[in-house]
Amino acid sequence: GKASLNSLVGIGSKRHVDGFDVETSHSFRLKTNCQTNVLSVCVSGVDYKLLGILKRQFPKVPLLGLTATATSSVLKDCEKILCVPKPITVTASFNRTNLYYEVRIKDSDNDASISDIASLIKSRYKDQSGIVYVFSQKDAESVAAELQKRDILAYPYHANMDPDDKSQVHCRWTSNKIQVVVATVAFGMGIDKPNVRFVIHHTMSKSIENYYQESGRAGRDDHPADCIVYFGFADIFRISTMVVMENVGQQKLLQMVDYCQNVDRCRRSLMAVHFDEVWDDEGCRQMCDTCRHSKDYTTMDITQHAREVVQIVELATSMDEKLTPLKLVDAWMGKGPAKRRKMIQTTTLPRRQAEAVVVRLLLQGYLREDFSFTPYTTYFYMKLGRKVPLLKSQTHTLNMKMRTRGVKTVVNDLQVKAASGQGKSKEGKRSVESAGDAPVSKKVKTYLP
Repeated sequence: GKASLNSLVGIGSKRHVDGFDVETSHSFRLKTNCQTNVLSVCVSGVDYKLLGILKRQFPKVPLLGLTATATSSVLKDCEKILCVPKPITVTASFNRTNLYYEVRIKDSDNDASISDIASLIKSRYKDQSGIVYVFSQKDAESVAAELQKRDILAYPYHANMDPDDKSQVHCRWTSNKIQVVVATVAFGMGIDKPNVRFVIHHTMSKSIENYYQESGRAGRDDHPADCIVYFGFADIFRISTMVVMENVGQQKLLQMVDYCQNVDRCRRSLMAVHFDEVWDDEGCRQMCDTCRHSKDYTTMDITQHAREVVQIVELATSMDEKLTPLKLVDAWMGKGPAKRRKMIQTTTLPRRQAEAVVVRLLLQGYLREDFSFTPYTTYFYMKLGRKVPLLKSQTHTLNMKMRTRGVKTVVNDLQVKAASGQGKSKEGKRSVESAGDAPVSKKVKTYLP
């Protein structure tokens, strides 16, 4: 970092410099253009903090900064770092009109969720190019293998792969010899394939900014493309333990969770808030699921449900017991020791809706996160939030909007009950259309075509 920038100062002191070209990489290099005396500087992300030296050492050289996803707060940080107090800022709208945004509820059964994704790819995106983003390197390997079993030409891509293998996957995908890359966020920089028709998130991104960037790799040829997130209850807490040490990591994650749980607001309106842009829902033109299915939700009074959940957390606290989100939902649904079941009010909600209520209570401050750290892992527990005292008042009400599209339900004053339970193998699990109908090959491809 500093040694490399000192080299830059040394070069600049020996001759006139007309400009710089600064880009991000894992290494540092200096190169000059003989005709224009422009220095090209390649630095790592950490070294960006040192770039203020450019304006101090070369005050007459213009600086041009380019990015696809910068919030107003990030722009202010850049002004400070680069020592340019009054820059000219030119911004374009975040809105890419050809992208269709959709959120699907992820089945808690991993095999069923992958079957759902496979069915979607084979029915809607036959012979079309796409990306499936996953949470971890292990997920990249396993999801790619499962898609291969379902006769989809999919290959993994992650940071720990051999560089030659990564390059080969990228090249084969770019030349349409591979249909799907199953990737971690390592598959990002320099990915500019124009005819990507779908970007599916097997696990949601850790922030709206990350999601906008990752989903934005679809449809760069300006033709219609789909950006689909599979939103899973357990995934929230997997990601949460990863971002807990990041500055405002939890806040950004909960914004992404709110984006996913939203059933009535335009998806683009939530992105617009993040990028400080004024948004008119008419501009979406039904290019998101909530605008296209604007009436497919019901408003539900969850006040009593909230009191029941709080009672369980209070009981656990009094017994000095830590509750993970999964254990909390299990307890609320009447699972666990019989002694505990006698002490709490259990719910008649299907599991999926019970999980949705718990997420809403977390987002609105009736519950909060608590973390426990060990040398090997980080655990996520539920604690009472700052708004719990409001539930003591009999006049306080708490409403929540729930999706009805694709779910057969009967709406009561306080709860939504499954009408018949048909199409469900287990309580709280939705049926997956045509999942499992596709033939499954026994041999998993471990080589590139």
